Formats: sequence, structure tokens, C-alpha cells
Amino acid sequence: MGNLKAIIRLGAIVLTLVLLGGLYFGVRYVQEEFDAEPQKREKRVQQLVSGQAVSNFVPGQEEFEQAARLVALEQMPQAVERLEFLRRIFPSSIYASEAGRMLGEIRMDHLLSLNHLENKKRYVVRRGDSYLKIARSHETSLSNMMMINGLLDLSSLHPGDELWVMPLNFSLRLKGKEQTISLLEDGKVIKVYSTKHWGLPRMSDRKRNGVLAAKAVEGPEGQMRRINDPRFRHEPKILTISLAGANFQLRPYPKQKQRLAEEGESWQPGRGIFLEPPELEELAMLLRRGNEVELYPAG
Repeated sequence: MGNLKAIIRLGAIVLTLVLLGGLYFGVRYVQEEFDAEPQKREKRVQQLVSGQAVSNFVPGQEEFEQAARLVALEQMPQAVERLEFLRRIFPSSIYASEAGRMLGEIRMDHLLSLNHLENKKRYVVRRGDSYLKIARSHETSLSNMMMINGLLDLSSLHPGDELWVMPLNFSLRLKGKEQTISLLEDGKVIKVYSTKHWGLPRMSDRKRNGVLAAKAVEGPEGQMRRINDPRFRHEPKILTISLAGANFQLRPYPKQKQRLAEEGESWQPGRGIFLEPPELEELAMLLRRGNEVELYPAG
């Protein structure tokens, strides 16, 4: 019996020593890692300063991946912050263009969503009202009213009907060098559109100011659609810009013509600026006659 107790006590002592030894070496390991961390950071800084950063470092990649995760979690303000940081700090990054596209889509969703009402107003129809009268009095357009109210056509109005109205106080910035069109609100870029063809004559480098002069809807045979035509909403839009005494148009890039160009045919769209039809449709929905336009020629 005494031998058994001695064996148990010896085993307990050995086990205690093993645990203490493990704890000692564990603390030593953590301490070494902690002490090494400042050295690692200093080495990383030296690599960046001397241009010897690790070969797998891609400017903007970490910020882009963080933004993508935030978008998936629907944390849009934080995602916008990361994307704007990427474009500001790493403008030449391979991720900068896609970050710009994502920013445009996020801002556009926020702009048009009925969950965000700071730029919209609910209007109660009165006797004598018409769609055109309501649009003019609220600085909006018929096509925008149709879109945000989910209207397929302009059916009869009755007193007491309710409509959402959204003032369209945007402006356009056209850059010939980049061949892009930016939609702005209060001087802040909401979205940048790439053009398919920039068919404006060569101009001086001087900035030119103009206005959106007209919007039209073109049928498949070139005929113009009226606003009360049920096909109005789904037909290609044409925007006419008046600039320094001359007019030019923003037009949809025809799909069949694009195919011919890709097959090596000599066809060219001609005078004007051409965009993908869905992007021109979006612009047409957000613009009204009188919106300001800035043109920065390519020179």
C-alpha cells in the first residue's frame, strides 16, 4: 500500500514538472514572437522604402478584397470608404478601374432606391394636374417618373393619386482624352461611363460649357416615339447637347454595327458620342432639359 502511494506521488510530481516545462517554453515562444514583431515591421518599412517589397504585394488588392467582403455583407458605407481609399492611394492599380465601376453601381443603387428618400418626395395629385405639369414643377422628367413609380405607360391621373418625384439637378462632364462621361451632383462624381465611340471633331483644349437641349426616343426604323406611346420606355434614347453654338448627340451604339466592326468591317458610327444602350438609358432617365454640361476636349 505504501509503495502505491509513493508511485502516485512520484507521478504527480512528474506531471507537474511536465506542465510547468510546457508553460515555460510556451511563454518563451510568445515572448520571442512579441519581441520580433517590431523588427518585422521595421524590415517591412525598409523593403517598401527601398523598393524591395515582397514580390506578391499587389497595390490595392487588400483594399479591394476588403470592399468586396463588405459589399457581400451589405455594409455599403464602409465598402465605399475602402473603394475610395483604393482609388485615391493606388490610382494606377489593376483594381482601380473595377473599384470605380463598383462605386458607380453602389451610388446609383442608393440614388434610385425608395429606401433612401432624402432626394425624393411623395406628391399627391391635384385636380388639373398632368404628368408633364408635375414633372416641370419638380424639375424632373417623365421617363424618371415612370421608372421610380414602376409605370409602363402614362395612364390617367386622378386627384388623390400619389407619385414619387425626384428632382434631376445633375450635370455631365465629358472628357475627350479619357473618352468618358461623368454624372455629377453638386460637383461630386456619382458614376463614370465609358463610351464606345467618340465622334466629336477636334477642338481646342479650352473647356466648353453647354446644356442638355433635348431628349428623344427613336424607333427601329428611325421614327421618333411620343411620350404617351407605350413603346416609349423601352426604345433607345437620344440626348442632344447644345455646346458653344453647335449641337451633337449621345446615341446608343447599335449591336449589329458593333458586330460588323468586330468582324473587321470598315463601318464607323459617325458623328456624336456612342454608349452601350443600357448606360445611355440610365443617363436619359437621370437627366432633363437644361442640365449643365462641361466638355473637356482631347485637344
